[in-house]
Amino acid sequence: MHNSKNRLIKLIEIIRKDTGINNFIDAMEQLTLLLLLKYICENMLENKEQNIKWSFLEVIFENAYHYRLDLSHSFHKDLFVKAIAIINNGEYCDNKKTILNNITYLAHETPFRIKSNKVFDHLIQRIDTLRFDDDFLQEYSDLLAVMAIESKSSGAFYTPKALVSSIIKVSSPTHNQSIYDPTIGTGGFIVEAHKQLGVSSTGKEKQPSLVFGRDISPFACLISIFNFLINQIDIKNIYINDSLTYHDERKFDLVLSNPPFGKLKDTDKSKYWNSYSNEPCIYSRIEAMFIRHIMQKLATGGKAVVIVPQGILFDRQKEIVGLRKELLEKFNLHTILSLPSGALSPYTSVKANALFFDNTEPDDDIWFYRTKSRAKSLETA
Repeated sequence: MHNSKNRLIKLIEIIRKDTGINNFIDAMEQLTLLLLLKYICENMLENKEQNIKWSFLEVIFENAYHYRLDLSHSFHKDLFVKAIAIINNGEYCDNKKTILNNITYLAHETPFRIKSNKVFDHLIQRIDTLRFDDDFLQEYSDLLAVMAIESKSSGAFYTPKALVSSIIKVSSPTHNQSIYDPTIGTGGFIVEAHKQLGVSSTGKEKQPSLVFGRDISPFACLISIFNFLINQIDIKNIYINDSLTYHDERKFDLVLSNPPFGKLKDTDKSKYWNSYSNEPCIYSRIEAMFIRHIMQKLATGGKAVVIVPQGILFDRQKEIVGLRKELLEKFNLHTILSLPSGALSPYTSVKANALFFDNTEPDDDIWFYRTKSRAKSLETA
């Protein structure tokens, strides 16, 4: 049941009245796009020499008046380009320019779908009244959960909050760690890690100094980047591309991932063969590819948690047997958490497990835990 007091859900309902919106995902995309522009206007745009700040409505109406009768598909791109121009004309650090340029690229990858001026007017007037406070953070978090329920496909980007929270508590992130999610989705793992680190003894908020994330989906990157910004997490190392084809020497202290499940398409096999020219094997299943990727990216002494279908533990294919052997002999797979049936619904009903392993010498024992209820805390693991 939807929270009737959630202002963002009401905005989704307004957007879905537009003929250019086909489903909940379209509405979520368009709302986040405009919320992202509002965040930029309120937190990044100013002319230091003239001490001028631009409000969300000022930027909208200054640049959109000639679109009033015919909203263009390039409408939002012009707005983000305007934002970049303001930033580049100001006295800003390179970090802020990098962030804005990343956002502009993302805007160019996201279509503007709203066709009705009436819907658009109503929408931006409502958005203008919002403030990025704690209530907003909770409402956006709740909206992501609603998204996963309303659209089965969106579950590919969303890991249930209770599961994320429990995994973060068990993995115990620390300040100044490098944290990496190769399938960033909505950014839940990194946001939760940031929240758990909380406030230091001096009263100053601290966060992981290096946060990295990739996702092949522009939609997922749009959601995660906005989610990170409102939670004050650095986004300069969040990218739209395929983690499995991007290679560098960087290793990470903590790797967290809920990768997609399923068979690798023949076209993807060809792509990965070209990318992994020195690799002995391209696996037939996507989750196996990500397990191998995480093993490669984990720093010495680092920790990893990856959610995989249960079949990966028992599959007798030679390639999967070899992958398990490498995991057991070269890493310390210390905990397997069997998730309850339906834990990843509605995205998939496949029985899943969370694998906890470190890049250290393997121990003799592997702890196995089974949860019987989707709501049960996993802290005991």
